[in-house]
Amino acid sequence: MDSNNDFADMFQGDFRQYEQELAKVKTNNTPIAVDANTTLHSSAKRVYGVIYTIITMFRRSKISREEISKRTGESIATIQRGINELVKTGWIVRATYRDNQGHLRSVYKLNMKKLMDEQEKLLSKKNP
Repeated sequence: MDSNNDFADMFQGDFRQYEQELAKVKTNNTPIAVDANTTLHSSAKRVYGVIYTIITMFRRSKISREEISKRTGESIATIQRGINELVKTGWIVRATYRDNQGHLRSVYKLNMKKLMDEQEKLLSKKNP
């Protein structure tokens, strides 16, 4: 078996798990504060919805651009722009690390303080 097949075999179980998760989640749960934000592009909102759903429902922060692309139907380039926009505006934090094979990977964390602050602003406008 060559190294490419070894690599693919190693992650086959992860891919099956992600496929099962994808089948369970037909829509992405985008919080109201993100959805109502007028400065974020719609694609960035969809990216946030996927990241939010995976982190909150499946307790997983290792999310590939390919997985986000599959869940949203957007191109990898659009996903990357959405991630960059969310990082730049402070909605998510991205950290990178090297996996066991030396490949650079990303981990995402939601900025819950920003989310809660924005949700509170929306609620206070509706309920003065």
